[in-house]
Amino acid sequence: MQKISYKELQEVQPKLQKPIYPKEFGVKVVGIEIIKVDDVSVETYLNQIRVSDNIKSRGESLSTSFNEVNWNEPLPVVKKTKNNSYELIDAFGRFSMFDDAGQEYWLMTIVEVEPEMEIDFKVYLNNKPTRVYNTIDRNFKNKKRRI
Repeated sequence: MQKISYKELQEVQPKLQKPIYPKEFGVKVVGIEIIKVDDVSVETYLNQIRVSDNIKSRGESLSTSFNEVNWNEPLPVVKKTKNNSYELIDAFGRFSMFDDAGQEYWLMTIVEVEPEMEIDFKVYLNNKPTRVYNTIDRNFKNKKRRI
């Protein structure tokens, strides 16, 4: 992963839109902020949804595919605790990648969610819609057609 500077994050931040989550979870999106990665507690590791995953391996895999950030993908999701610290809700693999790369700050979505809905919300965040990506061959054919 190529490190992203605080200044670059500041330039991107105003261009990002708050996510809209289904009403059934009662989640309030507080905002999108640049947060110091080390200020986010990942002690909730055992509470993550994909417990059978190897987080370190997932982080390494992400790191090799993270040449350029796609800011249209969901940001890490955190909740602010009563003592004004942050707890990670979603993005455990990315946090492993941040740790390996020495990434100091990142843009994160801050939410408020009731404790009884948090597990359901985490499950929702990990249910990514199926996408069919173009293959390199398909992209080449599409470009060739334009010539």
